[in-house]
Amino acid sequence: MANPAISEPVHYVARGSADGVFKPTCCAAIVTSAPTAGRGRPSKKVDLFVMTPTGNHHQACLQDEDTKAGGTWHYPHVSEEAPKAAKGAKVKAVETVAEAA
Repeated sequence: MANPAISEPVHYVARGSADGVFKPTCCAAIVTSAPTAGRGRPSKKVDLFVMTPTGNHHQACLQDEDTKAGGTWHYPHVSEEAPKAAKGAKVKAVETVAEAA
């Protein structure tokens, strides 16, 4: 897995409520700082700008690709089908424009 980079989109997992009424949920986030852990090695702890339906905030947190626990960040899951569908749509649009000319 690649190291996090500034301006990269990721998911922040909101913690949810202590009483369990609100479950941890993924929110859109952008990496604002990706410090190094020492000796030039990247740290998996990053600073994020988190965007939620009720407001935005900054959050420093660790990466968790396995359990995606509340209060962590992870890379978004990308479906293998999404790029194929998008590529097909672009080809159709180009063919339509070409036929019209």
